[in-house]
Amino acid sequence: MTPKKITAEHDPEIELWLPKNDCLNPEISIVIPAMNEKITIGEFVDWCKEGLAKANIEGEILIVDSSTDETPEIAIAHGARVLKAPKRGLGRAYIDSIPFIRSQYVLMGDADLTYDFREFTSFVEKFKEGYEYIMGSRFHGYIEPGAMPPLHQYFGTPGTTWVLNTIYSSNFSDIHCGMRGITLDALKRMDLQSQSWEYASEMVLKSVHMKLHTTEVPIRFLKDREGRESHMKREGFLGPWKAAWINLKAMFINGSEFFLFKPGIILLLLGLALVIPLTWGPVTFGKITFSSFWMVLGVILSILGLQFFYMGILSKVIFDYSGSISRFWQMVFTYNRSMVVSIVLFFSGLVMAWNFAQVYIDSNYLLLKGAPLAAYTGITGLLMMVAAFMNFTFTLLLYAIVTIKKPPAEANPPVGVGNEDNWEDHWEAFSLASEKSPGQIYRQNLIRWLLRQATEGSSKRVIDFGSGHGDTLVQMNKAFPQLKLLGMELSQTGIDFAKKKVPKADFVQFDLVNTTEPLPAYKEWAEVGVCSEVLEHLDEPEKMLVNMKHYLSPTAKVIFTVPGGPRSYFDKHIGHRKHYTCEELCGLLESSGYRIEQAYAAGFPFFNLYRLVMVARGEKLVEEVKRSTGSATSSRLADVVMWAFRKLFFFNFRDSLWGWQIVVVASKNPTQSG
Repeated sequence: MTPKKITAEHDPEIELWLPKNDCLNPEISIVIPAMNEKITIGEFVDWCKEGLAKANIEGEILIVDSSTDETPEIAIAHGARVLKAPKRGLGRAYIDSIPFIRSQYVLMGDADLTYDFREFTSFVEKFKEGYEYIMGSRFHGYIEPGAMPPLHQYFGTPGTTWVLNTIYSSNFSDIHCGMRGITLDALKRMDLQSQSWEYASEMVLKSVHMKLHTTEVPIRFLKDREGRESHMKREGFLGPWKAAWINLKAMFINGSEFFLFKPGIILLLLGLALVIPLTWGPVTFGKITFSSFWMVLGVILSILGLQFFYMGILSKVIFDYSGSISRFWQMVFTYNRSMVVSIVLFFSGLVMAWNFAQVYIDSNYLLLKGAPLAAYTGITGLLMMVAAFMNFTFTLLLYAIVTIKKPPAEANPPVGVGNEDNWEDHWEAFSLASEKSPGQIYRQNLIRWLLRQATEGSSKRVIDFGSGHGDTLVQMNKAFPQLKLLGMELSQTGIDFAKKKVPKADFVQFDLVNTTEPLPAYKEWAEVGVCSEVLEHLDEPEKMLVNMKHYLSPTAKVIFTVPGGPRSYFDKHIGHRKHYTCEELCGLLESSGYRIEQAYAAGFPFFNLYRLVMVARGEKLVEEVKRSTGSATSSRLADVVMWAFRKLFFFNFRDSLWGWQIVVVASKNPTQSG
């Protein structure tokens, strides 16, 4: 019998299949991602039904399926609901399932019969006791001999669990256990972002940050069935090590406060212990004399400590899901009080350093041996001035982060749910704004530099994929008038703007995401491609990347740029779905059939600082840009700031570990079709 099928309104690629005897009022939802599990899926659903009967509770079994075999048909036949979704990753499977979960309790796991779903009464009991997050523990339960490789059982899982417990002051025994329960309310508030299997670590980390009412229950872990190979074994020897590295990365990023806040306090106290007593001259203890050299060491420790302390507070605020931590630090650093403290500290330090400056000038700009008393007070004064500036900037960032931070459930709504990237409404305003943007100018300079290498001064055919309002084409035409230019853009309004700016270029209105059939006239036409600041707007950028290859000649190179660093309110307003790291962009391109030629994380430090200013300005920037429609005017102060950034950008590193302008040059991978 053909199951009833319902297409999701928010995503036409998702389809819900309903079984013949569907549970009408489930008290618990067993949500299980599955891919090509035809060997085990039928028995697994039967196990779940047995577990529901033992727990004496009504429940639904929801299989999130991306199989190419008979898995969904078998699951339906055994009485499970099936959510058919594209292959997007394990974490994305859970994210896709949330709108279809009908009960307040959610039980997660795998469909491979390694977790014993015939027995989950303990989870149900803990839910009814009021727990929001329930971790299964294989180490407190039963591990069948041969079920876990020794590397995982005795080193990997205990080791990473210890690291997490140390950083987060938690008490888990098995952070990688896939059988876990969570309330639907907590799952929604958690706002999962991980698309792949690292979702498991994200859940554990966020459960700590959110201070969920958490407990553990023992579970049974069994060997893989005959004929089935686990996903981890399929990854090969390096699989577990990659998994450990990704998990540690997630722990360190989400637990950055551990490395900052308390170490910062210790360094600050050590530094002040050296600086303050020496403010009035050298101090001797026995045979040791603490002179200005020790004082300089104290200043260094104090500055490092204060920086770590402030960054630790910001880390706390970023991962504050309740709002209580943000409110506390706003009370400690009230805006007015913090500004007054900064001003008093700065000018007090200036007075103390003034005599030192006078002595330095009177000594013909030499620091004489045997530093006078003025040198000691001057060093303390300089530290006070630095601390004043750091306190000032920290306060601004604290209030900026609290201001722009949104509740997790609202942070990144999918396209079509109140966050449409509708450029037709604001082409003119943002076209005018971008012409003066230092970030845009810096990006175009990078593209021009790479284009010079790619074209080698010859007359080549260049496609600007997602040409927008034509700014990149304008710069290419100015720098390389011999190029033959083509702009591909979805928006007709954008093309109309671009035509006025670059009359010599050709333009095609075309949907590069959803139209797979290439335009015959331009098939393999381009010798160079540019895709600048486009991919961050797309939920599924790999579709566009695959379709772009139709228009690239076999030897063509493509210059990609995407933003890195945090998304500002302005970025979200104009539809940025995601910001990338250099590694993430390279991985996306490689998985879409490209070969990486060059990769840069550009812009450190001043482009990063510019981006932080944009983040701090928040909604005000959006409103100012909207008001500028039809006019390119701006305040004199804004013009001065933008001019200063344009000059400072000359001193940016073209590549570093910390740059927030991601640039990659790639070519078609001849070993992959398309």
